[in-house]
Amino acid sequence: MSKRSLPALAVWTCAKSPGIEFVLFRNKVMSRVAQDYTDLLLKQGVISLDQLNEAESVAKTSNLDVGDVLIDMEYASPEAVTEAMATFHKIPFVDLRSASVSDDVIELVPESVARENNVLPFSDEDGALRVLVSDPFDLETVEKLRFILNRKIETALAPKVSILAAINKYYGQVEGESDR
Repeated sequence: MSKRSLPALAVWTCAKSPGIEFVLFRNKVMSRVAQDYTDLLLKQGVISLDQLNEAESVAKTSNLDVGDVLIDMEYASPEAVTEAMATFHKIPFVDLRSASVSDDVIELVPESVARENNVLPFSDEDGALRVLVSDPFDLETVEKLRFILNRKIETALAPKVSILAAINKYYGQVEGESDR
């Protein structure tokens, strides 16, 4: 039996550490740390185990990220995948469908920098510029922004497609470029 299909009587999550689950199995409480953000998508019922297995197989054979495959196969929305990733890595998540950015903040990052790095300035508080990124591991981009802007940079996650759409909304659509 795989670790994902463990028949549990009850599962609950530690409020202070959302990546840690406690499982009641055969009258014993066992703790289980979520292996990655896809475990959160399973737990939330966003995807099924069969969908995850299929996406993992496709990702492995095509050298893609499993999250991108889940989105491409329409098993999960970009927001659900990115929010699970943010929760798992304890990084703030921003849903750009309901958030807006002031012009003053947009002006802090040149359009060419935003487009080249697929980032969106989101807020400017306490001397730190919060930028939206789609990859929590892209530290090179964060360091580049720190150098270019000569500012403290903090990140939050948003779906890549939402960041691109917001760049087009706030900076203007580039001719020949789609929202995708």
